[in-house]
Amino acid sequence: VNSGRVAAEVVPIDERTLGLPLLYLNKFGMGKEEVDRKEAMMKNNATHVLTFKMSLPPLGYAAYNATRVAPPADTPTTHVRQPMDTFTIANDIYEVTFDTTKGTVSSIFNKVSNLSTPLTIDAAWYNSSSFGGCTEGSDIPWDLHCGITASGAYIFRPNSSTLFYPGPGNTPTLKLVTGQHVSEVYQTFSSWATVVYRLYEGKGFLEVEWTVGPIPIETPWMPPVHAKRPNYWGKEVVMRYSSGLQSGGVFYTDANGKEMVRRQRDARGPSYPKFVVTEPVAGEFFP
Repeated sequence: VNSGRVAAEVVPIDERTLGLPLLYLNKFGMGKEEVDRKEAMMKNNATHVLTFKMSLPPLGYAAYNATRVAPPADTPTTHVRQPMDTFTIANDIYEVTFDTTKGTVSSIFNKVSNLSTPLTIDAAWYNSSSFGGCTEGSDIPWDLHCGITASGAYIFRPNSSTLFYPGPGNTPTLKLVTGQHVSEVYQTFSSWATVVYRLYEGKGFLEVEWTVGPIPIETPWMPPVHAKRPNYWGKEVVMRYSSGLQSGGVFYTDANGKEMVRRQRDARGPSYPKFVVTEPVAGEFFP
């Protein structure tokens, strides 16, 4: 049993996260006074996140007690303004570079292997299909095997392979928060699409936390599809990772922390029938 102290720091909670509980408030039919009262009840009263290292044995548990010994000192925050040069966050294992002119990650460098690769991570959306048929680019006519199912709950079916920026702009903004044990970069695409990148001291991974919603069906920043109809676009929101890795179409996905599952683009195992591409977009996304 180790009863010693562990290093810790507090990081301010960003405005996007603070506002999440209020998204569950249904304001329909409420007056201003009732809305104010409900928001006061539901608001997030937390101000900071406590970050510290812990040792956890296999198939075991560990207990830690947190005691406030002084008012929290905010970690340094930098609002990255364009057009600045690139900036990096780093620990003992990785160095991640951000391109401020594009508002996104540009590369990642492994200090242990001395290898680097271009890397971009973007939030984007496909226009969801409102009728049956295969996505544009399929190998077969839509009426043979695609059916009549439209995009909906648990059905990811874009109506084309075109990706759209999640909001009225075209370049995300970046905010850098540097701490002793964790560095964070806040990436804002729009009021409803944000991403946080975290690099912890001594950890061999880059944490990517996305927050999406409420997803608007209104799309006033895009050209109207009909002069007399609302500009409504159903949206299939995705995170797109692009790198310079030459993997031959092979990659791995995490099955809820249980195991890493091998994936192969546009392929099936030998015991399955011959693979025919009917959904060139949805077929390449995995849970």
